[in-house]
Amino acid sequence: MLAKKLFLSSVVLLFLISYPSVGASSEMWSQTYGGIEVEEAYSLVETSDGGYALTGDGGLFVKTDEHGNVEWTRAYEGGSLVGTSDGGYAIAGYTSSLTMSLEFRLIKIDAYGNLEWIQTYGGESYEIAYSLVETSDGGYALAGYTNSFGVDRHDFWLVKTDRYGNMEWNRTYGGPEFDGAYSLIVTSDGGFMMAGYKDFQDNYVGANFWLIKTDAYGNMLWNKTYSNEVDKAYCVIETTDGGFALAGSTGFWSITDVWVVKTDKYGNMEWNKTYGDGVARALVESSDGGYVLAGSNRLIKTDAYGNIVWSRTYDAETVNSVIKTSDGGYTLAGTKHNDFWLAKTDEYGVIPEFPSWTPVLVMVVALVAMIAVYRYNLKKLRGWAAA
Repeated sequence: MLAKKLFLSSVVLLFLISYPSVGASSEMWSQTYGGIEVEEAYSLVETSDGGYALTGDGGLFVKTDEHGNVEWTRAYEGGSLVGTSDGGYAIAGYTSSLTMSLEFRLIKIDAYGNLEWIQTYGGESYEIAYSLVETSDGGYALAGYTNSFGVDRHDFWLVKTDRYGNMEWNRTYGGPEFDGAYSLIVTSDGGFMMAGYKDFQDNYVGANFWLIKTDAYGNMLWNKTYSNEVDKAYCVIETTDGGFALAGSTGFWSITDVWVVKTDKYGNMEWNKTYGDGVARALVESSDGGYVLAGSNRLIKTDAYGNIVWSRTYDAETVNSVIKTSDGGYTLAGTKHNDFWLAKTDEYGVIPEFPSWTPVLVMVVALVAMIAVYRYNLKKLRGWAAA
């Protein structure tokens, strides 16, 4: 009787310990997708059905369910992805033209990945689009750099299209040296904000963060530069206080640190912070007014003043995109072992070390072992009783 009571008590205790871990693990997961090619995910969106869509290099577009299980894949690639108001997707990047130059490319697909149309924009030299937004009129805006138009060499290039990708207008911004836009957002006043770099010398030797604010037609309202060392801004967001936060890298050549600049609504710097080795390629504002930065192979959480709250490093080559999820966690996209990598974390950036079924397996193995111990002890008790 004593052995039976101990056994039942142990089973109940094991269940109570194991059950919460199974439930928690189902909210966190890590998945990779790819083939024999080298694939790197650059852009990620949460879809209306609670799943995810991601694209990048390697000719791969992946649509998943809410747990990261593949629903379908298509052979599209690009550096920037948006979910469109009609339930489909638009992808921006670049393509080679018949004259061997590079051009902006915009691809529109439906909710199932079927191609609707492709448009290209460019001149005699080369243009690369890095960022894309859908505009309130159902059209699109793309930003990157042009070497065909503008003053000279690389300039910021902003292209506005209608809903079918037909160009409505375009604007260039820059000087005689290298300038390039990596990030584009629509601001609360209906205009645009672009972030990238402005090179005051040549070949990126004197590059600074460059922030450009325009109206809804691309006319520049103001611009600001921020200098530390050799600096490139890869992402910008509008913050809840009406200002902006931009992030990227500062340093020389391949030795760079993550750098974040916070500004007011006119681009005046309020504070800036560096966070060790790496490059920040994505930035979101957290629900507590702080920030979460994704770059290199880590995720950094800060307070509203840029002070680190926590930092996580992952077994991956890159983290290129991060979005907030409705449960307070984050979803990341990047590259792991030369494949697309998609991971769901909790609010502290934690990803489970094991698949979600591992706690169940552990519980079953432990239960089998406890049954064996129970039977052994019961046999011993019966032997003592007989003696």
